[in-house]
Amino acid sequence: MSKRPRQDQTDQAAPEPRGSRRRRRTRQSLLDAALKLMAERGLEGVAINEITEQADVGFGSFYNHFPSKEAIYETLCDEVFERFADAIDAQLATLDDPAEKVSVALRHTMERARQHPDWAKFLIREGFSERAVSGGLSLRLIRDLDSGIHSGRFRDRDLLMQFLCIAGTTLSAMSTQQHLTRPASPHSLLVQARQIPTDHLGERLAETVLISLGIDAAEAAEIGRRPLPAVILHSPDKD
Repeated sequence: MSKRPRQDQTDQAAPEPRGSRRRRRTRQSLLDAALKLMAERGLEGVAINEITEQADVGFGSFYNHFPSKEAIYETLCDEVFERFADAIDAQLATLDDPAEKVSVALRHTMERARQHPDWAKFLIREGFSERAVSGGLSLRLIRDLDSGIHSGRFRDRDLLMQFLCIAGTTLSAMSTQQHLTRPASPHSLLVQARQIPTDHLGERLAETVLISLGIDAAEAAEIGRRPLPAVILHSPDKD
């Protein structure tokens, strides 16, 4: 009688080959370098050799992963706009209240911006570009605003203007959050001079936006401070 293979042996995935690991790390290094540079200078302000130097890889290695500078930019847009929006959307699908959906999306965006400054700079720079407005969080926000208006949860106002006001306020809050980490920046000096509190910016953003949508102030404050569901960003597919 033949022995049955052990369950842990049959279920265990084969280790990733060394060459694949090296290729994946190089690709990620190029993406990280491009994100840092393009967040500061945009697509047109960055050359391929600057990306490879920042990533500390050979110039020719770039073309093993991306056919052009525009291609790595498009990949970055997918990383910044689409993957994050998909991860947020997975959590929003578990919620019924449009007000809580808007709050969760805004607070998670602010938290990711706090943890990943280059990601935030790229989003701030490209936030109203055609690529950003045609997908990512923009379409999800418009969807949730429209749902809230039709359900009577939000006041029935100009949907486009509501979206633009919220998107602009969010990008401004992200920019301010970044500047506050630099003590000598104009933002920091202003809030110091005026003794403006700078804590809990994500919660305060959510509360302010919900009040603008017609939610009672006390309820908006409560919704803006509810525990956040976890959002898991899965790693990009290995190539």
